[in-house]
Amino acid sequence: MTKKKRKKYLRYKAKQESMKRKSMERYGSWMNFECQICGGNLFYFHRYDADCCIFCDVWYTSDCEEPNCPYCAARPSAPSEALYYEELFFQDRKNIDKKDWLRQNYQHKKDGEHKHQQRIEYIAYYNAFK
Repeated sequence: MTKKKRKKYLRYKAKQESMKRKSMERYGSWMNFECQICGGNLFYFHRYDADCCIFCDVWYTSDCEEPNCPYCAARPSAPSEALYYEELFFQDRKNIDKKDWLRQNYQHKKDGEHKHQQRIEYIAYYNAFK
């Protein structure tokens, strides 16, 4: 691989990693603490109120003893599962928002069509008396 191609490849990989990190920020935030196993940054999931290492797939925050805890009761056994469920939830939310937008846009167009038809009828009625 030539030097120019290698630079381009490394730039591409860095961009992919940056996009991946930004997409993860929908579900939580990156912390400045390092994982004891791999040395990567820890990630904080807002929904589960827990710290984890995405790379090692390990939770750093243990479950509480309370059975009705809204955070710990719903938390999956591994961070990768939590990420999978969050992605599914995000896709469902995106589809619901899109469907709602389409419904509202359809209604807006129908209302405009109805007003346009009323205006044409009014103009025809008004011109009939001239």
